[in-house]
Amino acid sequence: MNEVDSEVDRLCEQLKICAPVAWGYTKLAMNKVWETDHRTGLDFEVEAWGMVNSEREFNAEVFDDFLNGRQPKFKKRKKITSDWHK
Repeated sequence: MNEVDSEVDRLCEQLKICAPVAWGYTKLAMNKVWETDHRTGLDFEVEAWGMVNSEREFNAEVFDDFLNGRQPKFKKRKKITSDWHK
């Protein structure tokens, strides 16, 4: 079990440097699909896309980093999900 835990910890550390708003809404949308019917889940996904887009998290600088093989640095840090697991 220690190998699984360490792999999960490693993945979580990598995800922390990704787009925080996009990851937060992705997590919420995935949970919503499990909690509701298909149509409600899709409606939430469209709303989440709008929220992520409004944050302007994916700007030209981020895309330039992606295209040139660099790790993008996301400037806006906005918490979307709770810390229930801590």
